[in-house]
Amino acid sequence: MKNRKHVNHEKIVSALELPKDLLLGMPYLTMNGNRELLIENHRGILTYTGRQMVILTKTHQIEISGSELYVEYYTADLMKIRGNIDGIAFRS
Repeated sequence: MKNRKHVNHEKIVSALELPKDLLLGMPYLTMNGNRELLIENHRGILTYTGRQMVILTKTHQIEISGSELYVEYYTADLMKIRGNIDGIAFRS
């Protein structure tokens, strides 16, 4: 039987200087002030209220808190959240 070693994909991607967000499926977040948040590489919405949203990604759940939160647009890999964003937290 062949001895197979565990491959650390993140180390390989870093060594080759490739974009982690695309190759490892990591989320890519872009904020414009505290009023707009773009999330790339999401896997859907778990919780959605005007005060809190929980977004599922491959590696984490992203919790957005604030007021008057809403999804301006939503596609298979990109979403834009608007409102008064007070905080962003990552959960395993």
